[in-house]
Amino acid sequence: MTNPDFSHTSGNDELKTVILADISCLFNAVKKSYNSHANRSTINRYIVKYMTKLKHEHPADKAIGYDSKFPESFKNRRKSNNETNILHGELKNIGFETVSSPLMYRKQGIFEKGVDVKLAMDATELIHSGIFHRLIIVSGDGDFYPVAELAVRNHLEFIIIFPGKISSLYTKLPEVKITKLPLSWVDWPEVCD
Repeated sequence: MTNPDFSHTSGNDELKTVILADISCLFNAVKKSYNSHANRSTINRYIVKYMTKLKHEHPADKAIGYDSKFPESFKNRRKSNNETNILHGELKNIGFETVSSPLMYRKQGIFEKGVDVKLAMDATELIHSGIFHRLIIVSGDGDFYPVAELAVRNHLEFIIIFPGKISSLYTKLPEVKITKLPLSWVDWPEVCD
């Protein structure tokens, strides 16, 4: 349901839309969903097809994909970063800007992406710009709940599309539209045709 306070529309009477997608989160959810049976290029193809479908359903005036890369000092970075560069090129072909942040090694094989902070900062800036009327975030991370609150307070339509698990925080805001991203093998043909 569109917020009734939306009195501002663009010249074609459609809401100006921005899509912000945590590509790393999406990649990891798809990989986990298929128990690592799908290789990186198959997962990347799914991501591009799904993002194409999403942009078709919600024509976006701005679309940004956030991802991370291994730092130059990481031993096996080259292959992973090359595949990430290919994915970014394909996302750019469908109208997405891409933003990368270097993975930072914390401890015991755990890496920190830093993607969430950049996405939240950009979302906040875009909300305050007054240009957009609909904000779509692809991530189930509860870190974006304050962004959802800010969007609702500023009369933006807020849609969260989550791959896998979603934070229960979003259910506290009835104005937020929550959509589950299809991750089962049954849903793949629909997205990957």
